Amino acid sequence: GRVVVPQLDPGSSRIVYDNNGLISGVAPVTGNKSVKPARKTRGPL
Repeated sequence: GRVVVPQLDPGSSRIVYDNNGLISGVAPVTGNKSVKPARKTRGPL
């Protein structure tokens, strides 16, 4: 099943899922690679 994620500020970032549908991390729309993805994180960040 798909993990339900609370709405973030529109346009500020996008949720990245891995192939299992889990939250892989949050990537800023700017494409900044400095943010370390939290692998398979559930619940609030």
